[in-house]
Amino acid sequence: MHYIFHITILQIGLTIFVSACFSWNGAQHWQPTDQETIARIANEMIDIKWQPNKDIRNYAYSNKYTYFSSSKIYTGMAYCQNNPQENLSEFINGMNHTNGGLTYFGNDCSGFVSICWQLPQRYTTRWFHQDMGNGYFYALGGQGKCAFVHLMKGDALNVSGRHIRLFDKYVSSGVQLLEQTPDLAQRKTFQFSSLLTYQPIRRDLLIKSLTVGDIIETNSDNVKVRENACISQNNCRIISYQQKNIEGIVIDGPITNETFRWWKINFHNITGWVAEGYLRPKQIETQYSYQVYQINDWHDISFANQLSGFHDDNYVGPIIIGFPFPFFNDCYAHLYISSNGFIGFGETNEFDTYRNTMIPMSSPPNNIIAWCWRDLLIRQGKVYYQYANDRFIIQFSNYGEYSGTGTITAQVTLFSNGQIRFQYYAFDNHFGMDNASIGLENQLGRTGLQLDSKTITDGMAIDFYAQPIIADKIVQTSQQQSQNKLFLATHIPESGNRIKNLKGRILDRHFHQYAIAVFVYRNGWFSKPYLNKPFSEIDSDGFWQCDITTQAHDEKSTHIKVLLFPKDYKLNQEINGLPSMPSDILSSSVDCLDIFR
Repeated sequence: MHYIFHITILQIGLTIFVSACFSWNGAQHWQPTDQETIARIANEMIDIKWQPNKDIRNYAYSNKYTYFSSSKIYTGMAYCQNNPQENLSEFINGMNHTNGGLTYFGNDCSGFVSICWQLPQRYTTRWFHQDMGNGYFYALGGQGKCAFVHLMKGDALNVSGRHIRLFDKYVSSGVQLLEQTPDLAQRKTFQFSSLLTYQPIRRDLLIKSLTVGDIIETNSDNVKVRENACISQNNCRIISYQQKNIEGIVIDGPITNETFRWWKINFHNITGWVAEGYLRPKQIETQYSYQVYQINDWHDISFANQLSGFHDDNYVGPIIIGFPFPFFNDCYAHLYISSNGFIGFGETNEFDTYRNTMIPMSSPPNNIIAWCWRDLLIRQGKVYYQYANDRFIIQFSNYGEYSGTGTITAQVTLFSNGQIRFQYYAFDNHFGMDNASIGLENQLGRTGLQLDSKTITDGMAIDFYAQPIIADKIVQTSQQQSQNKLFLATHIPESGNRIKNLKGRILDRHFHQYAIAVFVYRNGWFSKPYLNKPFSEIDSDGFWQCDITTQAHDEKSTHIKVLLFPKDYKLNQEINGLPSMPSDILSSSVDCLDIFR
């Protein structure tokens, strides 16, 4: 028998699905998850407000008991070393159905992490130490290395036989951690000097993880680069030490060995294996361009899944997107829908606000897609969503406004390659857009794009395209490359440089089946390196490079186009000063990279 229990007084909008059994015995299925989900589960256990229906004496540990009064409201799930442990829903059910007296409700530090990581069983701090590298989690660094590795939200810091905590974020004084500790779960700030006995570890099967082709940076000084993916074996010698912030590219991996996760990195001067904890993804800034046109791809989805729970000034979520969605400098598996005309990711601070601002704005809400951000009220309207191949569609049908009788019908579509589409199908009863905020904003509220809402009319569609910025260069990728990532540019000479070559790598392991052609625009398109040598050589490991300054003034070109062709493709046209690239050549390529500098 299952119950649905709504905590409507103490925590607005949180719905708990509760089993009649008051114990957590592990996740039913070991499967991929993401940092957002780990943090959300932890924060719900920390922020929950609860009140036992009778006075209780709850077991904590050893001979320690904690008294909780039925007349008091508590924040944070109770600490308890009883086995089996309880997750949040089981805890709430227990507190609302207790007979009073001696109880065994809650979880301890290792149960807290086991639940957040959705492990198939409850681990103790000793097991977390002993079982590293065996399929569920692995070491980022050794004991006392928390300050030297790159920590991501949801990583754990463990001391065998003592305590384990979850990493939340970096703060000016150190780190903010999430933990279950007597008497209640909490978040707390620590200096690294107080974490010298802890070892950093990471859950396996994270959706947002490194992959071959990623550009990385070293996270600390004296990062060891090894001949092979190991430490103690004979062929594990250190071949190089890399200092902090040195850039490289992931060319192989991962290999899990000796409790660590290893990646093979090509640095500028050497190639070798590095433990994952000492690497961090290079932050490549993203800006967005947009295109406005008349709707030509509207598909009504009012027959699809309907979302409920919208009322005045609230938000609904988290909602699974169905694929990792790239937005600015991060990637998300879940989203939240505000009742006031925007969609958000990550932390939900001020997602219930009705006061729209200009975009970007550092004050929350941040990390949002604002399709019609203003004071709205659903009234008799409906919200639907649908998964459709490479896209996730949200439809707002006859959605109302707070002050007025107007309604709007619109769609927001997220594509797996990062493209975003707004479609404004109908404005009825004088629905007003004049004061709405329309646009996109990043996580910190420092970068964004805002459109003039007065120009929005019914029947209009807007497509937003992400463009990563590398230094002073904008790299535009084709839709196919964004999805399949067949090749990339790893080193782009700055404008005016006649010494450095354009370099890159084909990511498909069958790289020998392709050919690379490079063109520069200088009052017309020109083949590089030469007209009679239009293809660049590809090395035995998939890397390629091209001299793009073989003629006078080539260093001044601001647009570079790199095309990937099947190996046997023949260029039948001479590309020498043509004002535009021939369409048959573009259509024959399997992928395309545009570089603006």
